[in-house]
Amino acid sequence: GGTAEHARAHFQKYRHIQFADFLDDKTIATVHRQLKRVSWRKTGRPDTHTYSIASTKSVPALSFLSTPSFRQYLGAITGKRVRTATIVLCSFGHRDYTLLHDELHQKQGIYFELDLTSNWNERAGGYTSVLGASEEIFRSPPKRNALTLWQQKSGDLHFIKYVNHHAGRNKRILISGFAKID
Repeated sequence: GGTAEHARAHFQKYRHIQFADFLDDKTIATVHRQLKRVSWRKTGRPDTHTYSIASTKSVPALSFLSTPSFRQYLGAITGKRVRTATIVLCSFGHRDYTLLHDELHQKQGIYFELDLTSNWNERAGGYTSVLGASEEIFRSPPKRNALTLWQQKSGDLHFIKYVNHHAGRNKRILISGFAKID
């Protein structure tokens, strides 16, 4: 019905959309329990990025993100044919970030983030910024249980803002994904 059509119309007009409370209460509670057992590995180069990653398999409650059904869902919302989707589990704490740089080759397609962050202080930074050729297209602050989708076209770039001391011990945890489209 109507909800998918409204979402698709919004996405096609603005090239991005965010769904609050994406997962039901039981699933988000299960996800947060599973996240407590995740083994994180720091990755990065100071001139490009620094954050932690973990296997998405360590959070079985999110396995649906790798299914054909989820790709069909993305296609229904975006109006695009989604061929493949890849996901990574990321954690951004104090002093973590991604930077725009000369070696950055972000692909055209649909990017998505499922934010699993709890109790985030917006003054801490850590938001996702999507830039067009001459301006910021939109900014997505950390928001628990929100699914954000955007279409990245040629010349667009995105990054995650430096997480400053206001984060304290909190982490921005998210599933970051990319969907290849026709």
